[in-house]
Amino acid sequence: MILKKVILITALSRVLRSMICPMSGSVPSAVWEKINLKRFNQKGGIAMITQNIKKLWAGICMIMVTGCAQQITAESLKAQANVMNRQGENVGKVVFEQTDQGAMAVRVELHSFKTGTHALHIHEHAACEPPDFNSAGGHFNPFGTEHGFLNTQGHHAGDLPNITVDEDGTCSMSFVTNQITLRKNRKNAIIGGQGRSVVIHENPDDYFTDPAGRGGKRIGCGLIKPVE
Repeated sequence: MILKKVILITALSRVLRSMICPMSGSVPSAVWEKINLKRFNQKGGIAMITQNIKKLWAGICMIMVTGCAQQITAESLKAQANVMNRQGENVGKVVFEQTDQGAMAVRVELHSFKTGTHALHIHEHAACEPPDFNSAGGHFNPFGTEHGFLNTQGHHAGDLPNITVDEDGTCSMSFVTNQITLRKNRKNAIIGGQGRSVVIHENPDDYFTDPAGRGGKRIGCGLIKPVE
């Protein structure tokens, strides 16, 4: 009976995954790695897996790849973070563009960056002092939640999908979130007031561990500034 439930839930997770968007990168692979039999047990395994699937389903409404996103209009708001590495060198940018419906399109463009998969977050302070970028503070968390898309007490408004940098040091990735805004004086605004920053970490986010997803040291940072 338990095995049948596992098979059913596994099949359901695959269906949900295919429904999100047919494009590559719809849901980061680390998310699906959380749903596996290593964490399954007869007493609580089914509940845990079901809970994670529910969490992922909620995440569908939070983050989508651009292919499933709303179209940007002429009235959209824009902001950009120019990213520097630990040596203070420019290595690309993260562009934010908000639709008049409220969804935020995010585009990451990097060059000369460390190959691999990296955690990407919005941090609470508009400060990027190399080499450690600790001046950026913690994750942007205006609603006082825990970290991670798989955390039942999460996620932070500043939690974003992992990014992957190719062997040539470049990254081009787009996605959409409705957890942040460019409209000033909103609690989840990433511009105005003291401002915010974008931070890239050495390791991927595990989407679960509070407070930072085990992303490791900070290897990239950029101040988020409005684009007029």
